[in-house]
Amino acid sequence: MSLDLSVVAAEWQLLLAMLIAFMMAKGAVVYGVARVLGSTNHQALHRTSMFLQGGEFAFVLYAAAASGGVIDARENALFATVVILSMALTPLLMIAADRLLRTKTSMEGVDPAQGLKGRIVFIGFGRFGQIASQILLAKGIHLSVIDKDPDRIRDAARYGFKVFFGDGARLDTLHNCGAAEADAIMICINDPKAAMHIVELAQHEFPQAKILVRSYDRGHSMELIRAGVQFEIRETVESAYLMGAEGLRALGYAEVDVDEAARDIRQRDADRLCEQVQGDIMSGKDRLLTRPVPEPLTRPSVSK
Repeated sequence: MSLDLSVVAAEWQLLLAMLIAFMMAKGAVVYGVARVLGSTNHQALHRTSMFLQGGEFAFVLYAAAASGGVIDARENALFATVVILSMALTPLLMIAADRLLRTKTSMEGVDPAQGLKGRIVFIGFGRFGQIASQILLAKGIHLSVIDKDPDRIRDAARYGFKVFFGDGARLDTLHNCGAAEADAIMICINDPKAAMHIVELAQHEFPQAKILVRSYDRGHSMELIRAGVQFEIRETVESAYLMGAEGLRALGYAEVDVDEAARDIRQRDADRLCEQVQGDIMSGKDRLLTRPVPEPLTRPSVSK
């Protein structure tokens, strides 16, 4: 509403020059500060593209200056228009900067999945996959391990792991990993949609392979069970059980009481999940403990 189109039409050359000068000056300051504070050239340029616009407070300052006689109405309109145009252009400049600054991921030291063989096709080698692989490797199980993050593959190589590049959601990649002869396919990625797609491909194309999946959350577990996977586990459930049990130990509870509580909660959770699979996400909510279980005031005596 502050934009005066008549001023734009009459003074477009001056406005264009002022706009370029303003954005270049502000960009130079932002870039310089980013570099001084330790940003790389790439980071500094990206941040510069985000802060080229004028701020809304400029309108208040210009109005105050005009009312105080510091600038006239024409100058107020020119300055406000420069700020408005800089706001309109900044999103476009950000998009352009993202495209120009986008660098192609290096594939140096990364081998594509091709002609692999293994008893288990292992998809995803993040934190979850790395830990899960250890038990299998301890028994000498040969794995065909793939991941689609080149940086993660290179990082794994530093520790002696051989991970191949490949997208497990592609059927040709699964064939190149030896899925047609594998005994099992372990899906250890953190993308629920991609995981479900891999499950569908594997069930249709590789019926001989058991499917084991890292579940993202409870809703994902329900989808996987309904899809008929042989095994699924929520990514944080076991560590959460261990943390709760350790909390009881920290309070001095005996090991027998800790084990009893852990078994009870595991059973409650399994029963609730079963009800949810048959119903919806709210099924079995009565099995959740939302307050401490009351203990009897006196222990019942045992008659002899």
